[in-house]
Amino acid sequence: MPDITAQANQNLSPNPVNQPTAAPAPDMNPPNQPSKPSFFKVPLLTAISLIFLISIISITIALYIENNKTSSQLNEDVQKQQAIEINDPLPASQQFVLDESVTCANFDNLDNALRYPDKTCGLNLSGQNLTIVPEEIYTSFPNLNEINLSNNNLTEFPVRIIDEVENLVSLDLSNNDISSIPDSIPDNETEINSTTDESGEVVLTRIKFPQILILEGNPLSENLISSYERVNE
Repeated sequence: MPDITAQANQNLSPNPVNQPTAAPAPDMNPPNQPSKPSFFKVPLLTAISLIFLISIISITIALYIENNKTSSQLNEDVQKQQAIEINDPLPASQQFVLDESVTCANFDNLDNALRYPDKTCGLNLSGQNLTIVPEEIYTSFPNLNEINLSNNNLTEFPVRIIDEVENLVSLDLSNNDISSIPDSIPDNETEINSTTDESGEVVLTRIKFPQILILEGNPLSENLISSYERVNE
């Protein structure tokens, strides 16, 4: 006999296949949404960088132009200064103007003397740290007769002055560094030079020599100074 109770219980139990499945509960915490891109940050940074770059370029160009102006001005100033030195060695305050009536003058500046070479009779170049005699003394002053080269740094006796300055009367070489006198320079005992011409005859000539020669203050012996120095008494 079949079990009626078991069958009844089986009929009353729910059918998992036929019953609909419950839908899952919605998620209350949705995933994070991606942030929206900013359309203003990138252009703003680009504009700032561009302005900064333009400023740097402008400053660089301005400095370059200013530097060129300074260099050009400096070159012009140097050229003007060179032109002044070549065309007019002395400033206007030191230029010497000689009266036209004067025929013979003494100068203490070589540049001023060169302005009046024919009227230069005396030239005082004392204390100018000269180590050699200026070439102009030999070639530029036809009437030069007095030369003062004292208190300089000459180390050699200027023989050319004796030989080439035709009208030389006075030569002051005191307080230099001259340590010897050439044999060609006559001492005080020698005023007449004797030579023999082609025919064998003796020819006497007076030796060309300044009337005044000052040598004191040079590294020369007292005997040499006394033998060669000639002082106007």
